[in-house]
Amino acid sequence: MPRVAIMNAPEHFMQLPRPARSVRVHRKVRMSRPILYMTDERIVLTTVGSEEEAKKIAHALVDGRLAACVNIVPRIESVYRWQGKVEEAQESLLIIKTTSAMISSLRDSLQQVHSYELPEFLVLAVEAGSEAYLNWVAESVG
Repeated sequence: MPRVAIMNAPEHFMQLPRPARSVRVHRKVRMSRPILYMTDERIVLTTVGSEEEAKKIAHALVDGRLAACVNIVPRIESVYRWQGKVEEAQESLLIIKTTSAMISSLRDSLQQVHSYELPEFLVLAVEAGSEAYLNWVAESVG
């Protein structure tokens, strides 16, 4: 296994094994690569049964300042298991940009307006992005 030496350290002092795959960094780290950092912004994914419902939910979330932006991806095909059977459906995917502080309120609001018995609610952490865009997201919610 290749080894990685700590920068500016004598060769015999602390050598770490190179990770087999990339490792998420939760704080700024200065290395020969770009600086990586974890942000407060989040992307939430959910699906709905129609474009009309997608627009209704998107407007409710943005108007309520729970999301800075909601992208609607219409006409996706979903295959899933529901109540013991494999189902297929045409749905719309919502890609919701928000902050970690809004996640709980966004989840509650989504459950109130969503037509599904069990709406998809997946939260993805944003590791990095354009500083101007991330600032816009933060300023647009709350």
